[in-house]
Amino acid sequence: MLDRATLDRLAKTPEANAPMVNVALAEEGSADVLLALATSAAVGPEALAVIALRIEAEGDLVGRTADEAEPLASVVEALDRRLVVHRNTPGHERDQVLARHADEAFFVLAAATHARATDAAIERAARWPAASAAHDRLWIPLLDPARIAPLTLEAWATDGDAHLRETVARVARDSALLEPLSADAARRVRRAVASNMHASGLRARLAASDVAPEVRARAEAPLSAHEVETETVSVDSARFAAALRAMEQGGVLSP
Repeated sequence: MLDRATLDRLAKTPEANAPMVNVALAEEGSADVLLALATSAAVGPEALAVIALRIEAEGDLVGRTADEAEPLASVVEALDRRLVVHRNTPGHERDQVLARHADEAFFVLAAATHARATDAAIERAARWPAASAAHDRLWIPLLDPARIAPLTLEAWATDGDAHLRETVARVARDSALLEPLSADAARRVRRAVASNMHASGLRARLAASDVAPEVRARAEAPLSAHEVETETVSVDSARFAAALRAMEQGGVLSP
């Protein structure tokens, strides 16, 4: 067992440590050590999984030592925020974090836009509701369609939840999926097709004949840069921040 001074010293440079040293730090470290590990991009999945296991086992007491004179504030939320965005956190552990924060927009969006987002994380973001059928869910374009299995997209395209159909309408690239969604009963779904850069022919049809004025307007308007470009979205980006605000507010109304 490493002494406290050694743990603290090694935790200052996790990128210089061998992977198993960081695992040992995760197993024995205090709250400060755990935070240092979870913050470093160099820490591998094994050590991060140990941190997640300790949170599950110790709860709000994680990282506290018996010789502390006064109880410290829990670091669980701070650790969870780092774990859910860390590129090396295994999917199972990210899903555990999300389960603890299932109704918090930051965790839902961070988990769903992770480079290796799990099916559960993407579906939770896809089901996150808007305040009304007229509100745009700006977080949906951030979901990577390559992370959604084709069979899942097919199932969502006929699901009773309009939010799932809207997600397919917004991110799918297959005309066989988009064609029936362009005639969906829900205006939010048709508006999503009108916002999809891969639905050019369907956009022209919606612009000419859709019964909802905002769908026609969306289909007639040029696509914005965010709708055309593909990019990796980090939690520090302006686009993530805008999508997060939209989630917290139940979507946004287009001018």
